[in-house]
Amino acid sequence: MSLPVFVCGRRVRLPPSFLVLALDVAAPVVRCELAEHPADHEHMAFAAEWPGSPDEAVWASWTDADPEVWFRVLPDCDTGSGNTGPEEEFCTLYTGHIPHCSWAIEDPETAVEVLLATLPPTT
Repeated sequence: MSLPVFVCGRRVRLPPSFLVLALDVAAPVVRCELAEHPADHEHMAFAAEWPGSPDEAVWASWTDADPEVWFRVLPDCDTGSGNTGPEEEFCTLYTGHIPHCSWAIEDPETAVEVLLATLPPTT
């Protein structure tokens, strides 16, 4: 049995100049979506869909040494999990990302959000 691979999760605030673009930006703060990686490796976070292209997205990148955010339009990763039927999952990262694909990365923060959403409301 192998140990779980966790998401990096480092956060960065998107610059105001990016937020005024006519893109559907989900949040002004994004989290690195890659698996845990060495500190000198760049962080990468989904920033927005790329208009007019269903197979590309805008990704924010930064490093711990240089928190200035850079943007890249990258093609979607199309790697599947290899499961058959409704369990098949496809990677939500970009083509050429460092290992592992999104479906193989555990995100404790998301797990807590999912758990809280299943709890009955308090009265």
